[in-house]
Amino acid sequence: MDRLYSPCSIARVLHEQTPLRAEAVLHAWPNDPRDELDHAEWAADYLARWPVVEAMMDGLSPATWTHERMEDHYLDAAERGARHSARPGAGPTYSQLNRQLETDVPASRRKR
Repeated sequence: MDRLYSPCSIARVLHEQTPLRAEAVLHAWPNDPRDELDHAEWAADYLARWPVVEAMMDGLSPATWTHERMEDHYLDAAERGARHSARPGAGPTYSQLNRQLETDVPASRRKR
């Protein structure tokens, strides 16, 4: 993914209005903004909490995955399944992968 413009200016405005949204934007940004925030006084609390927030987000996986991350996960699983199914009796079948999808992704988040 190409580097997007820095979220710092957006996050600073949000910080003054709704700090929770500022923090969400910083963590959702595709590029890690911590280097740019290193000397921003207003961002000190966000940087201090960064590892805790990341750990919490990791604990909520796959609910916190981006669309791209989820798509990559299932494309990889499908590819592994295709390689394994070429050998008789090896690897997951399509229906097994589909059941795994139903287990990993809540029904409310699946496209129909």
